[in-house]
Amino acid sequence: MKIVKTLALMAGLSTFFALPAYADGLIDQVNGITFDNKGHPYRFNGLQIDREGKVVKLLSKNDKRPFSPDFYLNGQNKTLIPGFVEAHSHVMALGEQALELDLSDSHSLAEAQEKLKKFADEHPSARWILGSGWNEQIWHSPTMPQASDIDKIVNDRPVWLLRSDGDIGWANSLALEKAQIKPAQNADKSSPIGILTGDSITRMKQAIPPLQPVDRDAAFLKAQKIFLERGITTVTDMGSSVDDWNIMRRMGDMGRLRLRIKSYAQGLEPLLSIAGKYPTALLYNGHLSMSGVTFSIDGNIVSRHAWLKQAYADSNQQGSDNLNDAKLRNLMSRAAMDGFQVAVQASGDAANNQLLNAIDELSESYKGDRRWRMEDASLIDSEDFKRLSKYDLVVSMQPSSYFTDKSVIEQRIGANRLSEIEAWDTLIDHSVPVTFGAIAASPFETMADILDRQDSHPDQKDKKINRESLFAYYTIQPAYASFSEKQVGRLMAGYYADFIFVDRDPLTVDNNALRQTKILETWVGGRQAWSQNSNK
Repeated sequence: MKIVKTLALMAGLSTFFALPAYADGLIDQVNGITFDNKGHPYRFNGLQIDREGKVVKLLSKNDKRPFSPDFYLNGQNKTLIPGFVEAHSHVMALGEQALELDLSDSHSLAEAQEKLKKFADEHPSARWILGSGWNEQIWHSPTMPQASDIDKIVNDRPVWLLRSDGDIGWANSLALEKAQIKPAQNADKSSPIGILTGDSITRMKQAIPPLQPVDRDAAFLKAQKIFLERGITTVTDMGSSVDDWNIMRRMGDMGRLRLRIKSYAQGLEPLLSIAGKYPTALLYNGHLSMSGVTFSIDGNIVSRHAWLKQAYADSNQQGSDNLNDAKLRNLMSRAAMDGFQVAVQASGDAANNQLLNAIDELSESYKGDRRWRMEDASLIDSEDFKRLSKYDLVVSMQPSSYFTDKSVIEQRIGANRLSEIEAWDTLIDHSVPVTFGAIAASPFETMADILDRQDSHPDQKDKKINRESLFAYYTIQPAYASFSEKQVGRLMAGYYADFIFVDRDPLTVDNNALRQTKILETWVGGRQAWSQNSNK
C-alpha cells in the first residue's frame, strides 16, 4: 500500500496509520538539519527511511528519489531536526505529578492557594491531595510557605506538594501527622513548619497510599505524551524501580511504547532483579533497555542537601553525604564488574570530589570505555576541573533548573563562588564531555537562556557555546552519555529516524525568536508519535 500525504494532512491521522509498521518511507521537501559529532550542521532536503524505522539516506535537492516508496510525506519545506535526547529524567514521577495538582503556573502564594481549593473541591473523594510545581522564587517571595498556609484552605485531608525541583516538599498539618513527622525531626531545622527535605521527604512518601496499577499505567502514558510534546524522542530514566520497569515492559507488550527509554536502575537491588548478570538487550525495536544503575551521594543546593567543602553562605551547614567512601566504591565496583554503567548524583563540590576519588581507585581495576557519569553537577571546585578531564567520565548538568532557581542558588553559595556554579563553559574548555538534562517545558527556552547568559559576559567569548554546537548538548552528547551515540542523537544512515518538525529554523533566528520556537510534530522510528494539531 502506498500512502501519499502532506504535512498538513498528517495532523488528522492516527499515529499507526501515519506510517504502516516499518514500511519504506520518504519524507521529502523539508528544511532538514542534522549535526555531526562536533556540532556542525548538515542540511538536507529529504529523508529516506527503511522498514526498521532507520535512516537509509539523507537526500539533497539534486539526489534521485526512491522510485515508489510505500509511504511519502511532503514536508512543505518545514524545518526538520533530530529529536531531543533527555539526559536525566524520572519518567514515572513526571507522569504521576501530571495527574495531580499542577502549581507550576502559579505566580503567588494566593494563586497557589486558589488552585488548591479548586482542586480539592473537584476531587472530594481523594484520600490525599498531591501536587507539585510550586516555586517561591517565581512567587517573588523571600520565604518558603508553611503548613498553616495549606491548613487555611484544606484541613480535612492530608496535603503534600512538591517544589518544582522535587527535592523540597510542602505539607499541611494533617500530612505531617500521618507521616509522624515533628518539626524538630526535619533535616533542615531552619525551614518553616511544613517544609520538608531529605529523609523527611522519604518518610512522607512512605505514608502516602500507593497508586493502583491502572493509575500507574495512566501516569506512564501521561509522561510519554509530555516528553513527545517537548520534542524528546529518547529519555534517560535515572532511577527505575522494578515496578517502573514492569510498567514500561507492559506498555511495550501492548504496543503503546512510543518513546525510547534508556533505564538506569535505582540501586543494585532493582538492577540485579531486572537485568541480572548483564545489561539487557534493546527491546521493542530499540525502545527500551537497562544498561546502568544510579546511586546518590547528595541532594541539591536549593534544599541545602548538596554536600559542600565549605559552609553555605546563608547558613552554617555544609550538607552531607549519603554514602561513605567505602560504600560508594563497593556499590560502583559491584555494578562495574558486570559491565553496567554507573551514574552518581553528586551536586556539591565535596560530593563530586568523593566521586572522583572513587573513580581514581576503580579505574585501576575497570579498564575500557566505562563513561562514569556525574549527575546534576552544580558546584565544582576550580581545583577539580583538571581532574575531571583525566578520567573516562561524563558530566550531566541541568541548566533549566539553574535558571529557575538562579537567585536562591546564588544566595546559598555566595558571590565569591559564582564562577563555579553550572560552569559548563569551563568544563568544555577542559575537554570534559558535558550533557544537559532535566529538559523543561521548552528545550528552546533553555537554549535561549544559555545563549543570553553567555551574551551577558562579552569578556568570555572564547568560552562560548555557539548556536550550532548548543544542539549537541541536547542530542549527540546525551546519546553518547548513555552509549547510544550510534543509534540516536543524529540523523544519518543506520540511525533511528527520530525527528521533530518545528515552526522555524532554529539556527537562523535571534535568541528571542529561538525561545518562541514551537514543536509541530514528533516522529519516532519513522512514525508520527505526536502532533500539535491532533495533540495525541
